[in-house]
Amino acid sequence: MIRAVLCAQYYAGLKRTDHSCPYKNGTGENLWASWEGTSSFEDLARSASDAWYSESEDYNFYSEDFQPEKQNFSQMVWQSSQEFGFGLARNGNWTAGCALYSPSGNVNGAFLENVFSAYVPVQPPRTTHDINLIIKTASLRNMFKTQNSKQNPPIDNKPPVVITQHKVVSLEYEITSISSSHQVDIRKLLYQLVAIANRVENISHLVEENREAIDALTATVTELDDELDQAIDQINHLNSMNQLWKQNFQIVNRTFTVLKNSGCLGSIVFHPFNVLHKLVPKTS
Repeated sequence: MIRAVLCAQYYAGLKRTDHSCPYKNGTGENLWASWEGTSSFEDLARSASDAWYSESEDYNFYSEDFQPEKQNFSQMVWQSSQEFGFGLARNGNWTAGCALYSPSGNVNGAFLENVFSAYVPVQPPRTTHDINLIIKTASLRNMFKTQNSKQNPPIDNKPPVVITQHKVVSLEYEITSISSSHQVDIRKLLYQLVAIANRVENISHLVEENREAIDALTATVTELDDELDQAIDQINHLNSMNQLWKQNFQIVNRTFTVLKNSGCLGSIVFHPFNVLHKLVPKTS
């Protein structure tokens, strides 16, 4: 892309790389700068590429999330980007490097389908359809080799099967696509497992952090439970005392009734509790 060279010249004029180039036209952009004014453009281009690709170290290939500190690497290897341009421009000893990618990469939710590690093996096909494709491809390869070495005579008056290299390549491409699809599915599952493991770990940390508070609340609840039992015992005791006083009142009331009926209330001065004391025997 000529736009990559225009952007490099633009940043060289500014002597800064701030992603403000007006010539990008919506493409993805990687920037690099150097003060090595004596180096060749070839060496500078290699240094820029190495710097961007070095971000792959510790890159999480099982995450769907955008990783800002790794964005140059993820854009550099973005599978869906079909066009690429690179430009260098020098201003004194200061050199600006700019790479443009179209369509732009680093799209949220599409990292698992576009960023692959050279160290993550492609998973083997797992469905019956995939296995049949492999067998069919192997058979076609053998038939293709045999056909190239000698022409087979017709069998049962049927014309020989014409196998072309195009058919073999098409099937191999289909198998590669299926394998890549399996790899993406497995990486998505691994990403989900990692997310679940992180949530479990966070919950464990919360439980540990609040364990003292939980223990203190448990002790408080136990103390309140004991106090509640004591309060219930006191209420039962007060109810028993109330029954006793009720019985005593009934005895005093009957005593006054007897005295009143006997006609003694008018000539005898007495204290009701003294009478009660005489009528009710003491209890030990």
